[in-house]
Amino acid sequence: MTFTGSDATGTKIYAQAAKGMKRVSLELGGKSPNIVFDDCDMAAAASGVVSGIFAATGQTCIAGSRLQVQYSIKEEFSQRLVELSASAT
Repeated sequence: MTFTGSDATGTKIYAQAAKGMKRVSLELGGKSPNIVFDDCDMAAAASGVVSGIFAATGQTCIAGSRLQVQYSIKEEFSQRLVELSASAT
């Protein structure tokens, strides 16, 4: 079970999940996650992720400093990020 949101709601979800021994991943107000699903436009999503962290050299309160990618596209998406990041330097 994965949830991105408030501490209060995360606490409730965690308590319910524990009753059934479910694995839980909670993103509770962490620093600016980018979440990428397998139905995305790969080129646009990768470009957005790179821009989100490198804009203003990452020194903004909304810099996309965390990345969560759906497992089925992890390898392909990671390769695109490496290529884009290398060309941005």
